[in-house]
Amino acid sequence: MNSHNNSSILKTCTFMYTRENHSNDTVAMDTALVTVAMVSLFVVVKTSFDLLKKVRAKITVIVIGAGPVGLLAALIASRSCRVEKIVMYEEKKKRVLVNCPQQLAFDADSISFLKSIQINFGSIEGCWDNSIGKEIFYTKTGVFQEHLVSILALTTTPVEMHLGKKFSSKDQEALSQIKGRKLVVVADGNKGRTAAMFGLQDLYRQIPCKLYGAMAHIEKSNEQDVPTPEIAVDSLTFDLSSFYGKAIRHHPLHCDKNPGPGFRFKIFGSKRRRQMSLVVPKYNTPLIRTLKTTLNQSIMRNTFKECFNNFKSQEESKLTDIYTTEHLKYNPRLFNLKIYQREKSVAYIQCSDVFVLTEGEATSMLNFHTGLDINLAMPSLKTFDQFIALCTQAQGSDEVSSVVQQKTQTNNSLNLQVVETIFRQLKEK
Repeated sequence: MNSHNNSSILKTCTFMYTRENHSNDTVAMDTALVTVAMVSLFVVVKTSFDLLKKVRAKITVIVIGAGPVGLLAALIASRSCRVEKIVMYEEKKKRVLVNCPQQLAFDADSISFLKSIQINFGSIEGCWDNSIGKEIFYTKTGVFQEHLVSILALTTTPVEMHLGKKFSSKDQEALSQIKGRKLVVVADGNKGRTAAMFGLQDLYRQIPCKLYGAMAHIEKSNEQDVPTPEIAVDSLTFDLSSFYGKAIRHHPLHCDKNPGPGFRFKIFGSKRRRQMSLVVPKYNTPLIRTLKTTLNQSIMRNTFKECFNNFKSQEESKLTDIYTTEHLKYNPRLFNLKIYQREKSVAYIQCSDVFVLTEGEATSMLNFHTGLDINLAMPSLKTFDQFIALCTQAQGSDEVSSVVQQKTQTNNSLNLQVVETIFRQLKEK
């Protein structure tokens, strides 16, 4: 009897223990499921919140320099849904900007890009030329800049322009008062020092072009200051016997029997402000060696004068000896052509949440004018809208670092394109 009772008690205790253990397991599983559900909900909510934050994120763009590149950067930014406001600084006053006489020449690729951002060439005073089978548009820098300023005045994105005001350290400090993220675009040219204020040191790589060149400039007061197509002539050589031979035979365009590589001569600029260039591959021929080392400045002066008089447009007047001597500004000797590219062109300043980017000649420049210099900035401007989006959406140090690294790689690739473009502009027939 006692044995039976003990057995019953044991079964009852075992049953109660099993039921209690089962109950504990159920509670633990329920707790785990609730935890998983809460974590999943948190992840979903956080992901949705982060996504919404990225979608609604805005950025303020500060452009330093209101030349063609800076104004184009501002125009591209104004078309972006990511940009809340644009602030521009330019040390030149508006009247100086809109009266800048230098000529701009846009090649076919640049024309296509500018049309894609609604630049209406029909509203810009200038001229077209397709004589070499490639469409080129010529206008004055001031005319183009005035056109861009007028477009920015009508954009729906707020644009705050400080013309006649140089960007200073006080302006830099004031950026901290602007709420949210900022993107500073430094487009103040090859003589600007703004990039250094943001930690981008003025350190450049020198890329030799394996070319020699010389430039000349003359202002012809009797000509109209209107845009004019360029004139280019290839395979030129010169006879310098009039300077070095006993027999004075003044014919600088006479060809030698073994002249070596030919020169490329180019006339560009407006009718009034004519610019000329001579370019030749690096060879150690007597002619090139003479033009590179001569101390006789009249050689290069007469070379430019005779080239101009032989290849100018028919309606232009010739340069006389007296006018050339008094007004022609030129390099007295051939010099090495070099490309300078900034070592670091993009950065992020964490304490003030500011991205910094250099554009135009603040990034890459040539110690020589090709007449098509503005086109060197276009490849980078084509990617500017995408860079704005990346800067705006980047959250956390990893994403920010990724944006800087990606833009650096893009710039390195674009720098190679710039080098190729320069070679093509200097040597293209």
